Amino acid sequence: MSSQFRFARRQFLQRSSALTLGLLSCARTGLASTDYPRADQLAFINRLSWGVNAKTLADVERQGQAAWLEAQMHPKGEGTLPAAIERQIAAMTINKVPMSLLWYQLSEKLKSVQKSAGSPEQKAQEQQNIQKQFAAISREAAAQQMLYAIYSPNQLQEQLAWFWMNHFSVFQEGPLRVMMGDYYRRVIKPHVLGRFVDLFRATVYSPQMLLYLNNAQNAKGHINENYGREIMELHTVGVGSGYTQADVTNLARVLTGLGVAIPGQPIRVPPQFEDAFWQDGLVVFNPARHDSDPKTVFGHVFHGKGLDEINQVIEFLGNHPATARHISTQLAQFFVAENPPKELIDRMVDTWQKSHGEIASVLRTLFYHREFTHSLGKLFKDPLHYLISAARLLPDEVVINHTDPLVNWSNLMGEALYGRSTPDGYQLGASHWNGSGQMANRFEFAGFIAARPGALVQPPPKVLIDMNSPFIQELLGSFSTQTRKIIEQAKNSRQTVSLLLSAPEFMWR
Repeated sequence: MSSQFRFARRQFLQRSSALTLGLLSCARTGLASTDYPRADQLAFINRLSWGVNAKTLADVERQGQAAWLEAQMHPKGEGTLPAAIERQIAAMTINKVPMSLLWYQLSEKLKSVQKSAGSPEQKAQEQQNIQKQFAAISREAAAQQMLYAIYSPNQLQEQLAWFWMNHFSVFQEGPLRVMMGDYYRRVIKPHVLGRFVDLFRATVYSPQMLLYLNNAQNAKGHINENYGREIMELHTVGVGSGYTQADVTNLARVLTGLGVAIPGQPIRVPPQFEDAFWQDGLVVFNPARHDSDPKTVFGHVFHGKGLDEINQVIEFLGNHPATARHISTQLAQFFVAENPPKELIDRMVDTWQKSHGEIASVLRTLFYHREFTHSLGKLFKDPLHYLISAARLLPDEVVINHTDPLVNWSNLMGEALYGRSTPDGYQLGASHWNGSGQMANRFEFAGFIAARPGALVQPPPKVLIDMNSPFIQELLGSFSTQTRKIIEQAKNSRQTVSLLLSAPEFMWR
């Protein structure tokens, strides 16, 4: 690497830090409008997608911003992917073998090794091999979600799938490593723009959440409050809404008996409870483990029994005014600003109540608000937004067939998919991601991708990003004069790509 190139990269690091502070403190002004205000196309797409690319830009220019946005809020299925990407996803083990069977097969292998007569060294090696199989399946889930984020035309749906997976965060550990692909595609993604209460219900009845937050161990006389606490604190009404420890305990009592059927282990139910036993896939309700006495949660008394009682509390908390404010605030933080104005939140809450918590309607209120337009380009990209927005710059004909580098770099940058060990999800504010160490990692990634186009694509293209394409030239045109001058100092196309991905303007959405 030439001294001139190192100097240019150092300039970008200094400029990125200064720009971070400047944009975070800039004032937002403007007038409200009943019509959707025409925003800068690139900034508009960057905010509503995983990153602007040539195809999405062409779609927005052809349809117009308002029509494109409405289509994004009413996606048809998962969206059509390039044929090569469809084949990659279809070939994944997680999409060929049922989740319960994967769990059973790998668990039985572990049991067999533990019971075998081999030496301790042999057992250790075999157990390590099985753990590698668990890890490979979890990497498939991460690769699948990244490929959808990069290539799906339903970009708003994909962003929201990640937002809600972060909100209803599950850490992959133990058998959960074979379940995360299902959590993304079956539990979360179909509900991201529907009614919040339906999304909430899907997570309550998911084996992933029940295992992660220990509700499978929650039974009458042996209360486990983990899940009840996180529902109140994180998933619905939120901290400061007025709930008490008694509310947490009573919510946990409502949830007693709701658990997971471990493959290969039959559930024994006393005859008097057989009629009330319920199972859907891996999720079970065992009435023998349920506390059927009345409970008071957040001032509301629940007299029902079993599943009826659980469904009642889902409706109650999912539609609670405190939940509307808590979730509206988080959506505004994700799409507008770390500290969104109260007036915007109030409007979103009003829409929530009128639409019975329809997420698309609440987001429409947000997207048509002047604060959204004024915020464009002023949110610092978290690592996943940075990585995926870089991958989306590839030409349409260049298809990624090696996702491992993206998965590895997301781990290195501290935002691995399904890698948040605590249930609060990743923090998204700029201060969590704009330190010098984080910026250095991004520069290293930029240099890695520029120097090794074969890392993502085989056979390797001559260049991964076509700097002479009209789209890239338009993107560069949105950068400052100073940034463009630095990029023009590059000696070859690889240095140009590295500087593009290192540019201060590329760090924002």
